[in-house]
Amino acid sequence: MEVNMVEVYLGLGANQGNKAKTSARAVSLLGGYMEVDRQSALYETRPYGLHNQPNFLNGAVRVQTILEPWELRDFVLQPLIDIDPTLCHPETGVCVVELLAQIPLDERFILKKC
Repeated sequence: MEVNMVEVYLGLGANQGNKAKTSARAVSLLGGYMEVDRQSALYETRPYGLHNQPNFLNGAVRVQTILEPWELRDFVLQPLIDIDPTLCHPETGVCVVELLAQIPLDERFILKKC
């Protein structure tokens, strides 16, 4: 049976602690779940919206995975919930907690928090 790999792009950002080390760890952890085949440089950026916080280091990765993009929903949503469970989409008003709750447990990618 042939396995089709899907190309997915993920944005990464950090603005606490050792930002470069945090970003490198994120890429390393992604590599445990999928193949990271391209990585951008990191760019220091000002925070958007709230200005009383440190600058960010932002970048992006391209990964190859057997998962479809829609299957990565909880992989993206759960870390957002960890950071800010009240975060809501600025246009729809739907919060990340609500989006994650819509994904049946047996369809979630994340097995446990480490």
